[in-house]
Amino acid sequence: MENITKWLLKVSGTDTTRKTYEVRIKAFGEYLKEHCGIDIETLKESYREARYTSEIERQKFLDKLQDAIEDYACFIKTQKRTPIHEANLLAIAVSYIKKGCGIKDIEVTFPRMFTIFHNRDITKEEIIKILEHATIRDRAFFLMMAESGLRPSTLLNLRYKHIKQDYEKSTVPMKIELPSELLKDRISDRWTFIGEDGFRVLKEYLSTRKSIDENELLFIAERPSKLKGELVAETSFSNKFSRIVQKLGIDKPLGQGKPKSIRLYVLRKFFFNNMKCDSAYRNFWFCHSSVDDHYISQDQQRHREEYLKGYKFLRIYQPGDVDVRLEALTNELKATREQLISKDRVIEEMRKDSEATKTTLKQLEPLLNFTKSLDEKDLKTFFKAISDDDYIQVKPKHGKVETFIEIGEDGDEFLNEVMKEKGFKSKEEAFHYLMRKVLLKEAEKEKENKKP
Repeated sequence: MENITKWLLKVSGTDTTRKTYEVRIKAFGEYLKEHCGIDIETLKESYREARYTSEIERQKFLDKLQDAIEDYACFIKTQKRTPIHEANLLAIAVSYIKKGCGIKDIEVTFPRMFTIFHNRDITKEEIIKILEHATIRDRAFFLMMAESGLRPSTLLNLRYKHIKQDYEKSTVPMKIELPSELLKDRISDRWTFIGEDGFRVLKEYLSTRKSIDENELLFIAERPSKLKGELVAETSFSNKFSRIVQKLGIDKPLGQGKPKSIRLYVLRKFFFNNMKCDSAYRNFWFCHSSVDDHYISQDQQRHREEYLKGYKFLRIYQPGDVDVRLEALTNELKATREQLISKDRVIEEMRKDSEATKTTLKQLEPLLNFTKSLDEKDLKTFFKAISDDDYIQVKPKHGKVETFIEIGEDGDEFLNEVMKEKGFKSKEEAFHYLMRKVLLKEAEKEKENKKP
């Protein structure tokens, strides 16, 4: 087994830590090889060879390595990292040298660590807005993080078996089992809880899963292309959280290369600042190591009671808020439904008007066809005649508008007589015949008027 692989297994408690150490020790190795001519893969063997040869060779080797470490520390400073990041990079390199290669006689001065960029406190109102714009899976993740204080990496490693006991009994606060292998800093087994709101949203999320095995991950990929059982990347949730924050205008970037003041970890900070209880219990649930670990009660029911006392300060949705919001949404839905019904009525009335208009146009079709056959002069004569004698009338009948032809007082009977006398098959044909007679009559009048 390669020396680096053995060291990673020795010092990294979680997959996330292992991946981080692997990337950073690779960068350290590339620097040593390029600038100092030292291969970290064979560093352990080279040290042993020098030590077995003579004390002088051993000291030469240590001096060269000491100079290389100091050069690397100076190189890190030129990368404009934060003090904490600088110390972390140097600590990983020293850990490999001392724990991976057994070279203890190296002196390293670590930079003074202090925080430059602080996450500001997030408010309950801001968390509510973020949850409203998140998918059901992300909403469950964000709320569980705020109510349990767990790191994102720990949440992503949770499996159904870690919540099964309380979840299936609907016990609230719901206990989350935390085996030591899921936790950072090599602490012993722990547990924490989520309250009523977290349980409700988690239940809503898990109801979207067809079935879930006790060894299945609690949070899985939303994309079906993701392999089953594969961990979702922490950056996936971090990026989604940041996008929602930016979209809502809750936070603005501080500038290129500078972190945001509202990041995913503010939810963990929210738990720490708002869970009002004995600090020994809070640190236990928060998975921080302290001297209290040796003396704190291991009675889980006592822990549950302490969590419940502090939950009223931590709780994001106050009791009744959910019902009030549900009622408001119900009323909004009712108003929308009434508006749609009203619109449907208007559309139906418009449809009926449209049908009535079509009927009227159909009734007028013979008259329209007749007028189209006339030239401009005859058309003027025609309209003058019908305006004088009311040949065309429009009257209401049984609530509908109907158009019919009236010629004199006995128009309908007269049309029937014309149909019978001339052999017409319809009143329209009789009407056309009479209209042409009108035109001829008007033409004769005009001709007589023109005689000297």
